Amino acid sequence: MNVAKYPLDSNKIPEALLAYRDIVLTKTKPFLSKLDFCPSVIPVGDIRISVFDANSILWLAGPRGMLYRADLAAKKVECCAELTENLPVQALYAEGEQIWALTEANAFCMEVPAQDKPERTNDGRPARQKVPSYYVKDDARVPNWVRTACHASQNAAQTAESGEFFAFFGTVTAYEEDGQGGFYLGTPQGVMHLSAHPPFDQSRVELYAGARYLYAGDEAVTGVCSDREEGLWIENALGYVHIKRPRYTLRQKAELYDHLADRLHTARGSLCDVYCRCYDAGNDGKYDTLYRYSTNNDAFWSVLHSMGDAYKYHVLKKEGDEAGAEAVRQRIVRVTENVLLQAHVHGFGNGFVCRCYVSVRDAHFVKNGRINTGGLWVRKGQKNEKGETVAVCEDTTSARLGRDDAEGHNMLLTDEVKKRLGVTADRPVTDDFRLALPQPGVIPARLKKLFEQDDPVHPHLFPASKEEDLIFKTDTSSEEVIAAFIQYYFAYRYLVSQSENPEDTELGDLICETAAATLTHLLDSGYCLRDVHGNPTKWGKWFADYFEENTENLPNWRHPEYAFADASLNGAEILCILRVCMYLFENKPAYAGLYERAAKEYEKGFGPIVKGENGAGYAHFLSEYQERLARHAHQYMPGADYSFGINYSDEEMAIMTFWPLLELEQDEERRKIYKDGLSLW
Repeated sequence: MNVAKYPLDSNKIPEALLAYRDIVLTKTKPFLSKLDFCPSVIPVGDIRISVFDANSILWLAGPRGMLYRADLAAKKVECCAELTENLPVQALYAEGEQIWALTEANAFCMEVPAQDKPERTNDGRPARQKVPSYYVKDDARVPNWVRTACHASQNAAQTAESGEFFAFFGTVTAYEEDGQGGFYLGTPQGVMHLSAHPPFDQSRVELYAGARYLYAGDEAVTGVCSDREEGLWIENALGYVHIKRPRYTLRQKAELYDHLADRLHTARGSLCDVYCRCYDAGNDGKYDTLYRYSTNNDAFWSVLHSMGDAYKYHVLKKEGDEAGAEAVRQRIVRVTENVLLQAHVHGFGNGFVCRCYVSVRDAHFVKNGRINTGGLWVRKGQKNEKGETVAVCEDTTSARLGRDDAEGHNMLLTDEVKKRLGVTADRPVTDDFRLALPQPGVIPARLKKLFEQDDPVHPHLFPASKEEDLIFKTDTSSEEVIAAFIQYYFAYRYLVSQSENPEDTELGDLICETAAATLTHLLDSGYCLRDVHGNPTKWGKWFADYFEENTENLPNWRHPEYAFADASLNGAEILCILRVCMYLFENKPAYAGLYERAAKEYEKGFGPIVKGENGAGYAHFLSEYQERLARHAHQYMPGADYSFGINYSDEEMAIMTFWPLLELEQDEERRKIYKDGLSLW
């Protein structure tokens, strides 16, 4: 075997390996970049450093760091520490047909030519899935032979654990061969399946842990056995999980998830957060019923799903599958209508985007005709002393809040709002006052059907309602706003612009009208979403001062720069909103003025940063994501790295936001800014 030795300053060593050394092992560099590195492909027992080569041979470092090779098919292990001069190995890294071993002073590169180079491509073949079903310990549906086989796997584990090969795996509680040269290992942390010769649709090592694969989440495995159909049974002290391995094409899998989304997540056209007990799913085709637990960001979750539908619609149309395309079209339309409704349901007529709406007839969040959950909620269809129809704030804890400098949140009524409404109270709700707001806006007729008709999937949970039954939530975050514009883009580009259906043309007109109103609201309000009290919503802010660094050395909890770390994402959001509007309004005379306004603001984003000027130089923020996040984390926990501040909801929002920017922007320098910015997430 060819082995090369390199000093640690050699440019031959893979960057990922050196980054892992500097950031994790020696901690000589701050954690300001992503680590494209997995310390161990088999993180069990004494195996803390391991990697597979091109021939599915496992390379690992033993307890004292000595280098070993393990042939899983032959169940043989050999020490090859001489390849690294008997020095302790700190990390292993596979790159093509090379295995890199890092020691304290050098890096060793072993050439391992691939004996076979199978192509793992998506050629349309059905691929193996994991479909779990759950059974309590004494469930009569568990076959007796499964109970017997699981017990036998405990005895087999004792024999396996005594062998040299399995010594590295630590405690083995169950063992069974899979009939194809591989084996299942039960451990106190779950089950590991090691395949001798993995097919195209299965990983070399598969781990089964957590409540999805272990009954009630108890990871101490007491038995494992094959189901004789490529699946397996896992036993613990509480019950059994049968993991079937059916094969689905990508289309079949997508259709299954569409079905689950409809059954478990939809409410009047939106996808929402739900409670669902996984122990009821999969047994005899039964599914738990939908139970909403959040009133935040319905549009955000819905649009993530609808983005995929936009491409699916495009492909099905291209393939000539008109029936399939129409089914997807209806889903896209319904999500788009729901997103549009959130900008109209309030009746303010000013482009504001609400966070959510419910009906007093709904099964969730209301009790005795009143809202029964937190937030700033406003009830439609009420009458003031003059007999005029108004929207009135519901009496909640949030409605009684005032100003909170620690959170940068102000819910006190502004002087402008008090003057316009002729009131003197300083809060939306007090003991003797409830803010009433005029509703000059009219909900478009095609959007009303979302609440005037029974929900097509869950009519018993979301029945037909009147407009005066609706209660909407404000204090909207940036998630709902950016999600709306992303949906407008995908629906318009991949559906409306390619359709001759008059209903889709009408939808396109409504998209442009609504996008124009919301963009005008944001720009006229100073790059923010202004709530019913006249101040910006807590998280609906994109103005320059929101991102300012703390230069006054004030305590962090008192300074309004608490959103310093949000600049990169929010900067990308406002650029996306502007660029989408340019796309929607281009060559439309009715929106010529707003197109020019959006284009001017967009151009300003690529100019210099000007302190206090909204939009100026925002493109520069995109390259500062990890640096800003690390600095923000360090304020709370000195020495912390940027990973402490990662918000994975923001990760989802980032890919959504950059997507239209990369599809629409044609200038290569600006595209590079977007690509580099996205690569930091």
